[in-house]
Amino acid sequence: MRTLIKLFPCLFISLVLTACNSSSSDSGGSNDNTNTAPDIDTSTDTPTGCAAHELFGCYEECPSTIASSAGVIGDNHYIFEVPSGDCLGVVSYEHITTTIPISVNTAETGLSIASTINISTGSRENYFSVEITNNSDVHYCGLRLEDALFYDSEGNLLAETDLDIVGGDTLTPFESRCIVANSTRVFFGDIFFGIITFENIYKELVSNIARVVVRELHGRDENPLVRTQLDSLAVNNLVWDNGSGFPTIRLEVINNQSYTIELDDDAHRLIFLDENDFVVSQSYAYLYEGLGVDESELDDEDYIINPGETIYLNDDIADVSEVYPARATKAILFLEWQPY
Repeated sequence: MRTLIKLFPCLFISLVLTACNSSSSDSGGSNDNTNTAPDIDTSTDTPTGCAAHELFGCYEECPSTIASSAGVIGDNHYIFEVPSGDCLGVVSYEHITTTIPISVNTAETGLSIASTINISTGSRENYFSVEITNNSDVHYCGLRLEDALFYDSEGNLLAETDLDIVGGDTLTPFESRCIVANSTRVFFGDIFFGIITFENIYKELVSNIARVVVRELHGRDENPLVRTQLDSLAVNNLVWDNGSGFPTIRLEVINNQSYTIELDDDAHRLIFLDENDFVVSQSYAYLYEGLGVDESELDDEDYIINPGETIYLNDDIADVSEVYPARATKAILFLEWQPY
């Protein structure tokens, strides 16, 4: 369904609610299975004018730009930031953002949470970011914030749901959503209040949240002698290409290690942050789109990256403008791989 919405938005929307008018150019995709550097238009021409497939408005798309590497969180969360004044996604979008107190009733030994949590609304979803500390000598994986209670200023319960953590450190042999021993890091995630619609219906609820109480911060302890943290690869720039047709995101990943690696999946999560580091949207960058082939044509060998080799991950119809529109100035790539 996600692919249908992205590729045939006007048809889908007309069946659901209303029609939209837009134009796009032929992508001219190739079936060549060689993952070579794509031609990139990084000009700052006037944008196409409308992220045309947003149901409840027409938004001007951000002009082409290059978001430069701005560091790594943990092992394999790569941060990219646009030049001052530039953006990713759409030029303007109103998000509700709030920083409120949070507490945890029960936590694994050595785990603790910061005193505040950032909560934000996207065009259809809701997001959070929060800092977690591991003061123990073991790694914790599969982190979960279970049974989060959302209260207003008068103590009324507004909602109850889990906080679904995404990302975190990745250990080998493969474990995800981890925090290594004696470390502190920021975790991101989704807040699912009950339904995802074409327009975020929870903005008023988010505006009224005054505090959050989490019943349990849970994780599995892992022996640091058995599971170890991955090295970081080289991920150069994130290219936002709005030269023609749909805006496209392109990422260059280089295996700068001395050993062969294997990507864990075709899809790698991207989250988008505003200038104040609130999450405002999310999407995925795909190996098959970087290769210019159909997803069904991927072979096992396509996931293998030898030392010194480069692969490309693309979002050929960028969700951050076309499906979950937002104005962002930063992006974080969650790259998942293992030694081969």
